[in-house]
Amino acid sequence: MRLLLGILLSGWLGLLFLQWLTPTIWGADGYFHIRLAEMIKHQGLLKTLPQAQLSYFTDRFSDKDWLYHLSLVPFSLGKNIFVGAKWAAWLGSAWLYSSLVIVSSFYTPWQFWPITGALFFVSDHFLRTIVAPRPMILAMGLGLWIVHWLIQKKGKLVFVGSFIYGWLHLTAPLVLVYGLIMKRWKLILVAGLGLLLAMVIYPNFPNNWFYFYLNGILVPFFAVRWGVLELGAEFFPLGWQQYLSSYFIIPAGLIVMLLTKVWQKPKITRNTQIWWLISAIFLIMGIKSQRYIAHGFPFFILSLTSFLGDLRKKVGRWNDGAILLGIVLIFLLLGRSLQQMVLRGKSENFVNTHYEQVGNWLKDNVPKGELIFTANWSDPQYFIAINPDNNYFVAMDPVYMWHKDKKVYQQYRQVALGQDKNPYSTLKNGFKVNYGYAGKLYFWALVDQLKKDSRFEVMKEDSLGVIFKL
Repeated sequence: MRLLLGILLSGWLGLLFLQWLTPTIWGADGYFHIRLAEMIKHQGLLKTLPQAQLSYFTDRFSDKDWLYHLSLVPFSLGKNIFVGAKWAAWLGSAWLYSSLVIVSSFYTPWQFWPITGALFFVSDHFLRTIVAPRPMILAMGLGLWIVHWLIQKKGKLVFVGSFIYGWLHLTAPLVLVYGLIMKRWKLILVAGLGLLLAMVIYPNFPNNWFYFYLNGILVPFFAVRWGVLELGAEFFPLGWQQYLSSYFIIPAGLIVMLLTKVWQKPKITRNTQIWWLISAIFLIMGIKSQRYIAHGFPFFILSLTSFLGDLRKKVGRWNDGAILLGIVLIFLLLGRSLQQMVLRGKSENFVNTHYEQVGNWLKDNVPKGELIFTANWSDPQYFIAINPDNNYFVAMDPVYMWHKDKKVYQQYRQVALGQDKNPYSTLKNGFKVNYGYAGKLYFWALVDQLKKDSRFEVMKEDSLGVIFKL
């Protein structure tokens, strides 16, 4: 028990250190999430979000992460809700870490518990994913517990866990996949009932079914079939160099498992096979979308340490050279991961400080109720949080605007990408906007257009973007 507590405490402190590598929130979505929590605090259940003016959020709204937003309400009580979001993010990452370590303790000898805890920190890409305040982090931890309860045949816990998952995140149907892998037919029914109940009594029913179709089915489909929508970076595949750099432990672990399986022929327990099959599904899906690699990484860690536990039963005593080699490899990966996270923290601070400054300028200088153009569909995540008194085109995902009116969405993207020959007319007369923002990195063509057109006035500019007035 002392060993387990020490491992947990060490991980929590490590995650606290990582969280404060930047004074800003990690990522963009956390700004949006904490603002919705603050809105719930004042308004109760949200039935519309008019700030995303040209999307379904105005007339067919469903808070797809409403349980997460409810859990964030206590963190929105202070004067600076963004600091509250960082503490919530730390607790979320600590929940995932704790879930992995504790669940792993049921399937691995105590000697491997420190390895489980250490492997959690060897990928900077994974760490960057889980330090952000996002509902997916809580869902990943809950998923580990649900698999454990399925293995242990804990029907009541499977039902409750599935119900909570259904209110927490759109990936909830994964619990049915976990059950299918184990062929737990009765428990699949139990999990399905929990999910169905969550979907039927959802606060925004029946719009939540529609949003599941849009965000839970269409978006993953578009992630495979490129060219329909501009999806978030997490849906891009990782290049092989970046994959090896960030997730070297995965190919290294696979090689170790393959060689030792052939050489030592250990008896692999059914539980190890289950953890491995689940992680394999995520790794295969990760070929097209990097978010699935991060989602499956805790499952892979558990499958690897569970395999090493099975191997230990076969070999009895570890070779000293193999132990030393493993320790050196883990320390090297930990060092590189920390180095990369420090760099990521500096980059995050630079970018998000810029967005906070832009959002505050808009808040101080744009009349309330104005519709503001943003070239990037994801920028309103920042601006709704910082400046909720103005409206924007779309937020969180372009599918909510694209599906509502594909023609309007196409006009919007043509302007944003600098493909509209007369962007002033489209923005002023078509969209009725007087202010806008465009980032320079991806939307340089539009920035060039507005700088050459005297009808646009540049109000504020830095190395990352331009605020303009029509």
